[in-house]
Amino acid sequence: MARKRFLSSILLIGMLFAMSTVAFATNDAPDMPAEPAAYSVTTNEYDIYTHSRRLSNKELSNQGMSETHINLIKSDAIENELLERASLPASELSDMGYSSSQITILKNYNGEPIENKPELRGVFADMTAKFYKEVASSVTLKVRVYWEWSNVPLLAGEPIIDLMAIRWQGTNTNGQSINLAFYSATSYANANYYSRSGEYKYSNRLTIVCDSPYDHAYAKVPVGSGDSDQYGAYYAKTGNFYVQVMRTGTDYIKEAAFVFAYGHTVVGVSPSLSLPVSFGIGFSVGTEKMVEMAIRMSNTGHITEY
Repeated sequence: MARKRFLSSILLIGMLFAMSTVAFATNDAPDMPAEPAAYSVTTNEYDIYTHSRRLSNKELSNQGMSETHINLIKSDAIENELLERASLPASELSDMGYSSSQITILKNYNGEPIENKPELRGVFADMTAKFYKEVASSVTLKVRVYWEWSNVPLLAGEPIIDLMAIRWQGTNTNGQSINLAFYSATSYANANYYSRSGEYKYSNRLTIVCDSPYDHAYAKVPVGSGDSDQYGAYYAKTGNFYVQVMRTGTDYIKEAAFVFAYGHTVVGVSPSLSLPVSFGIGFSVGTEKMVEMAIRMSNTGHITEY
């Protein structure tokens, strides 16, 4: 079966790379915000796959994608996965978190290329990312980004590793650029793992890498936890990225700009950052940018769109 060959290929490729290390896991309640977000953005998974498929093999190759990866993306593996889900009883699909309208769409699906069936967008997962103020003063700023999938993404197995990153730029009270240094003592990231039926299982602390302390930090997110039940592997449904930065000299902070991006890996490769000169975030080939959003936060904690 094409799907099995596809998933086997993903597993073989994914096993070649190390997974993000986890500091600890807890079975306490998930780390979720209670207050409204200052700014948020939502993207649908369907758009990722159809975008890649619209590109020619030459265009994908020019972007650095190997022939194997191109063949995987353009194979019928996604269609086979959808057909397999469509064959499940409605009660089981409901237990997996699908709504009645999503179940209807799946049951009416007959294996057509997904790019020719725009209504399928309704069964793919939305990803939403939200910005929050944690700490704000003239000497330090701390932001929180909370992200969540609306339901199980199509590719959510253990070999799939996602990547999220934050960049920042500081401004002093005279309107001049200043260095703001990453403060590791109070910065952290986590992922909350759920069963495919929507039951919270545990939270894993993720390792943050900061190889440029005045510019950015990132963390890898193992999408599959390695544990499972009868409906499939537990997956990282929600998570958080807390970043605190400090002034490095005597200048007071007026504000800082922060940009967050989440990359969802569409093949079993080890994701990496690709940082443009402009204030943005890119990812290596095989990892599609699900969301990217930029904000400004003042020393009083006021957040506006960048």
